[in-house]
Amino acid sequence: MKLTNEERSRVIRSASIPNRGAAPPRAVLQALVSLVPNDQEIKATICAVKNGQDRITWRLLSVTKDAVIFVEASRVSKDWWMLNPKDEQPAEHLDAWIKPLRDVRRVGVVETESRDDDFYQEEWRWVTAHNVTFKDDMTVLVPPFGGLPSAQEQDAVEGFIGSVLHGLIGIENRP
Repeated sequence: MKLTNEERSRVIRSASIPNRGAAPPRAVLQALVSLVPNDQEIKATICAVKNGQDRITWRLLSVTKDAVIFVEASRVSKDWWMLNPKDEQPAEHLDAWIKPLRDVRRVGVVETESRDDDFYQEEWRWVTAHNVTFKDDMTVLVPPFGGLPSAQEQDAVEGFIGSVLHGLIGIENRP
């Protein structure tokens, strides 16, 4: 698939971790772009990284008008593994798939709490962890590693879940 510079920038921005400026490595972005149907654009994306003792794992969920895309990539590394101009490190593990949005059977709430900390200043907000279950009983967590989202992740969680729900309502109303 070919991308214009503008499309490439839009994908990188949508996949970057909020307020950290960290974009996933090339392997994650290439898997994502290769699964986006040609006639569709990404409506929302949530991306997270988990740094274990010797392994870094990236997980990404995206939604288009008609599909949900999942990408997980990991590799053994003691350094951050992220997008940079010289990023040629391949993933040692790569799992990427696309499922039709119409195959979503359930969107659930896993955990929720209210927060009124300094990050939100004058707001009082709920933060919520979700799961999305498909017809084949596969379930993905939102945020991608589970648990309650950080204040920085919450907007991405709301955008992703909102886009899934909006897409499901649109499917119900199609002739």
